[in-house]
Amino acid sequence: MRLSASISVTDDAEKVYDCLLPEAKKAGRSEIRLKKEDSRLMVIIEADDAVALRSSVNSVLKLLTVFEKMKGIEKNAG
Repeated sequence: MRLSASISVTDDAEKVYDCLLPEAKKAGRSEIRLKKEDSRLMVIIEADDAVALRSSVNSVLKLLTVFEKMKGIEKNAG
């Protein structure tokens, strides 16, 4: 069974793209693709099974969490 999930990023799409680019690959049972659309970034995750999908979604969410925290630190320091 092929499963998929997508995440839409509208704030700082270009910076988030740069942050996620190293993760955009096919690895084992899942694939992460990045797609720029105007000022929006789409993160498309496809996997062969639910476990692989969850793992890839969690990887992307962890990177987005780090990005948000760094953005907050940068904002408070500036």
